Amino acid sequence: MKFERLLRNESRLLSAFRKYLPHEKGFVLKRANELISELSLDEETIEKYYPEFKNLLTFQKALAQRYFALLLAIEEYERLLKEREYEGEEKRAQLLDQRNQKIALDILRESKRKRKALKREKIEKYRKEIRALRQQGFGVRLIAKFLFKAHRLKVSPEYLRRVLKEWGEE
Repeated sequence: MKFERLLRNESRLLSAFRKYLPHEKGFVLKRANELISELSLDEETIEKYYPEFKNLLTFQKALAQRYFALLLAIEEYERLLKEREYEGEEKRAQLLDQRNQKIALDILRESKRKRKALKREKIEKYRKEIRALRQQGFGVRLIAKFLFKAHRLKVSPEYLRRVLKEWGEE
């Protein structure tokens, strides 16, 4: 019977559901609500596979019915995913690859922005020292070395040159 299979695969279905993206979870939950009205989740059938059902209160019985409907919806969605996987494995792999590339690029861009902002803040701390060294005739390479040795701040000479241009020192 359907319920027996559901209870055997309960942990696998729930762990699959946890990994779904938000829109997938929404689809499954919507389908579970539809299944509650479609299926005849009568009490006798449920009691057959879940003996404690007869001892539950009315609202607990309703929750148990919703739970079975959710498990059915997850199973149905997993079956749908497998069908699509077999139909268009290549297309799915391509979409997944594009999605992963986009996520990786977004992460890379975000981390670069944060690093530049942090580095800029650190350089701003030593603005007076950098200006003083520049006015004494030191080049960007020597100033970059000084920042590393004195403050453990690693800055490329080219980046330092750009910052000095923005400050009007170059």
